[in-house]
Amino acid sequence: MEPAEAGHLTIMVASPKGGCGKTTVAALLAQELARAGDVLLIDGDRQGSSFLWFTVAKAHGSKLAGVWVEKIEGNERIADRVKSASGFIAVIVEVAGYAEATLALEAVACDLVVIPTQPHVLDCYQVVQIVKYLRDMERAGAPIAHKVVLNRMTAMTRNSVAARAALDVLRNADVEWCRHALWERSVFAKVMTGAALYELAGDRDGSVERAQNNLRAVVDELLSDFLSEPEERAEAAHG
Repeated sequence: MEPAEAGHLTIMVASPKGGCGKTTVAALLAQELARAGDVLLIDGDRQGSSFLWFTVAKAHGSKLAGVWVEKIEGNERIADRVKSASGFIAVIVEVAGYAEATLALEAVACDLVVIPTQPHVLDCYQVVQIVKYLRDMERAGAPIAHKVVLNRMTAMTRNSVAARAALDVLRNADVEWCRHALWERSVFAKVMTGAALYELAGDRDGSVERAQNNLRAVVDELLSDFLSEPEERAEAAHG
């Protein structure tokens, strides 16, 4: 990965509404990136769900090598911590709510905004609002890369009328979303009860491996613009 000016990649995981799986995405993203080096996840959500997940997982004996989680409230304090963070390949900042997200975007310099959403119409309308805000920032001379990730996808919802209507909301607003979605998986649910994805024992039906491969595909797509090698960039562009 190509580091930002601060020496690390700074990723904000933001959602204008609750229940979209923001904490799941932030925690899984941290675990995937930690396979390459130390990652700091800053929990800026008042509920502190990411910090709670980390605390419980550690209490259950998970090593979570390379993952560090800190609970920090206040955008100025978060911004200062992002600037002072050293020795990390990535810093992930999790924020909740439209107002909190917009204020955080003004305070915290980040390289990428990840916007998780479920394929529901109301959720996607909220996504459009935050993307419009990011586009306003770009017109003001402060462009920030952003990507929308569909979360908790199932075989039933993928081709449903409701999901098509939700994606039409994004499409009509010229909002693109990642080709790879995070699927609704019992393995991900187990991780979020206090476990580490890459410390789970393999099972006969291969569900753990499929979950890991699913996450890896999503993260590779999210970070395709930050691959360090030219040939990797070319592969990402033509893959």
